[in-house]
Amino acid sequence: MSIKDISYYKRSKYLLLIIGIQLFVINCLKDYNSLPDLPSYALGFEHVSRNGYDIQWNTGMKVSEPGWIVLNIFLSSLYSDPWILFACAGGIIILGHFRTYTHYSTIPWLSAYLFLCTIFCQSLYVIRQHIAIALCLLTIPYILQRKFISFLLVVIVAALIHNTAIIFVLAYWAYSLNVNRKFILFFICTACLSYFFLSHILMNIMTTYNFYTPYVDGEQTNATGFLISLCVLILALYSIPLKKMQNELKLFFIMSCIATCIGLGGMGVSATGRLNAYFTVFSILLIPHAVSYLSKKLQLVVITLVMFAYMFFSFSSISYVNGARNMEFLM
Repeated sequence: MSIKDISYYKRSKYLLLIIGIQLFVINCLKDYNSLPDLPSYALGFEHVSRNGYDIQWNTGMKVSEPGWIVLNIFLSSLYSDPWILFACAGGIIILGHFRTYTHYSTIPWLSAYLFLCTIFCQSLYVIRQHIAIALCLLTIPYILQRKFISFLLVVIVAALIHNTAIIFVLAYWAYSLNVNRKFILFFICTACLSYFFLSHILMNIMTTYNFYTPYVDGEQTNATGFLISLCVLILALYSIPLKKMQNELKLFFIMSCIATCIGLGGMGVSATGRLNAYFTVFSILLIPHAVSYLSKKLQLVVITLVMFAYMFFSFSSISYVNGARNMEFLM
């Protein structure tokens, strides 16, 4: 690594540290009564703080995952205000993402920007799943080094926070595939099968298992997520030769392929976005890698287009705008 590369790495690391601290402060200062879901989390935390965990207490806590309950019990033993729960959740989410960007993104500031456009606002109130996603990101070294036991333990911990994280076990197997022309053909065939069968499979799972029944009547997933994932794949295939798809780059590409398949097959199913979040997050890492393979002039054009596109999608999303519009601060 040249002196110039070392200097760039240090500047990027400090920039992400500053951004991470700012976002953590926002997490700490948000008024949880002004965002969805958080009042019920606060109510459950206050009950645990006063009485300990009571399985008969009918507030929704009794159907929460064991890991979430344990986290509430532990934090309530330290401090009785729900603020500590939301601060801890925000810290885990931001640390998981920004540590990953520091180590695996070729353009860390661009990854941080994409995080702000796609994940941060929702992570302020969809905290259980975003903790699980952040934990899954921390398994990247174990996937690359083929340390299955370590990988599985972290995924289990994530699933104990939010049960949808169990789908991430696909990542370990998927990394064993080689990215070549046969893989592209396999991906196309899988996408076609997903289009015809995945929505039926997801609906059967949601109606069979009690944990997933709340998603049955939720907002249906449209084609936006699929189209974004597809555009990311096209950019990667255009800029990166298949023979260069090795190590972490191969992982990010395959995860984006899985995201595209799920997005295509799961259109119209409310749970698709929840399940696919564990794979769409890797586009935040794949895009900078893809851009790095372009010429300097083309890099500027593509980065500008990507930034405007993600800004447009983030602010045109109804769920995003509703969450951001209602957010207030304690101070």
